Amino acid sequence: LCFAGDARVRGQTGVLSERRGSYPFIDFRLLNNTTFSGEIGTKKKVKRLLSFQRYFHASRLLRGIVPQTSLYLLDEDYLGQARHMLSKVGMWDFDIFLFDRLTNGNSLVTLLCHLFNVHGLIHHFQLDMVTLHRFLVMVQEDYHSQNPYHNAVHAADVTQAMHCYLREPKLANFLTPSDIMLGLLAAAAHDVDHPGVNQPFLIKTKHHLASLYQ
Repeated sequence: LCFAGDARVRGQTGVLSERRGSYPFIDFRLLNNTTFSGEIGTKKKVKRLLSFQRYFHASRLLRGIVPQTSLYLLDEDYLGQARHMLSKVGMWDFDIFLFDRLTNGNSLVTLLCHLFNVHGLIHHFQLDMVTLHRFLVMVQEDYHSQNPYHNAVHAADVTQAMHCYLREPKLANFLTPSDIMLGLLAAAAHDVDHPGVNQPFLIKTKHHLASLYQ
């Protein structure tokens, strides 16, 4: 399966040597992590986590009220820049590499949470946000970051391209919420656990996947 988003590949200009510290998602392991370097760093990380959780639990969506604006699951450090980018998520020239940096390497999870809300899927299917988030994190983490192409950023790129397709008027008028959700999830998970090499390579190296699917 090939999407238009597949044409964009990772370039050296789109990679930073280091990223600003941010924790835009709920990660309950953070509170149990005792390996932080220094008390100040610990307080900052926990403060960010608790700040997000206060917003999360106060969400109108979680109280059964449909929000009038999109639900942005981002750390306040990146909220302005990432929110501006998400306002243009339906454009074909969306810069997924910049978005990945702004979300501290969590572009796939952030994008999907946003798109699920934009398309009304969270309300329609009465999805639990914590469960949804955990599932999306699992999908993202099953991509191999060392792959130069078939990685989570590529998955986010294809997912954004799928969103553009789903917005096409001639198609959008005939789509059900199930169609939209399946389309987004298929795009997000289409290369999960991809080893980064092609089928002939797996066959020649007698990889277990070649034997499994022969």
